[in-house]
Amino acid sequence: MAWKPILVAVDGSSESTAAARFGARLAAQAGTQWRLVHAVRDPGIALTARVLADNAAELDKALAELIGPTLEDARQAATASAAPGELVIRIGRPAPVLQAEIERCGAGLVIVGGKQHLALGRWLGGSTALDAVRLLTAPVLITKGDFTDIDRVLVAVDLSAAAQPTILEAERFALLAHGKLRAIHVIESLTHHPAVARWVDQQRFEGESLASLERRVWPSLQIPDAERTVRFGEVVHELTAEAAEWGAHLLVVGAHGKDWIDRLLLGSVTERLINALPAPLLVQPMQAEPDAFGVEAQLAQIGKAPGGMGREGDR
Repeated sequence: MAWKPILVAVDGSSESTAAARFGARLAAQAGTQWRLVHAVRDPGIALTARVLADNAAELDKALAELIGPTLEDARQAATASAAPGELVIRIGRPAPVLQAEIERCGAGLVIVGGKQHLALGRWLGGSTALDAVRLLTAPVLITKGDFTDIDRVLVAVDLSAAAQPTILEAERFALLAHGKLRAIHVIESLTHHPAVARWVDQQRFEGESLASLERRVWPSLQIPDAERTVRFGEVVHELTAEAAEWGAHLLVVGAHGKDWIDRLLLGSVTERLINALPAPLLVQPMQAEPDAFGVEAQLAQIGKAPGGMGREGDR
């Protein structure tokens, strides 16, 4: 499958320079082009650029003169690769600007430099990586440091419709790097959640989960020597431990809309992984709702009460 253009969000930081370097190298390896994208949020700079410009071409020139020098390191890092590309500067918040660029050039991947944020900083200013994962229609890769290797790809799978597209995206990277692929599924303990513990049999839940993996998920792995593993415990903790123990160069997860029971069981797994960043993280968007073999369906099937757990309106 041909690779589409790669976007890299840049802001003048060392993290975004590393992301630009990796994105351009990846574009060269994949035979595509890169585009560095900077979003101008400073109202003073945006107003100054608009005052200096009478048309779109002059606006681009004014923005380049005002912002360009702070992005020079990222531009040089990207142009060192063999792939073609360009730097564009737009006015607006990062996530909407990136989505507009996805639609403009048909990008198939967005790369964002991973940063450590204090909770207050995330609340006041938001996180570009988190906003990108929530809003963008293309996969988002969040880098960690200045990394180059992607030949050990760890993909986290659940029992929802997100599993198959997440596996496909992980396989794209593993095949591009001629590397190894390992799929992991984490089974949580439901007894730690009082709201659901009295309704379910943990042993049966685990058995049903393993059976669903065999029927629905593992057959989606197309790379013949892909490894499969199951861990038991809290999702983020187990994914972090697996990434460290296996030496993963890239962790791939799926993001999709969750209903109330998924949030109760898992919380915001993607957000916690972005904050912890156990390895460079690739988040595959999922627009469809989880299918019938998701967590809620399993709980309904294995409830202790006669007739299963049921819905609130049925009790």
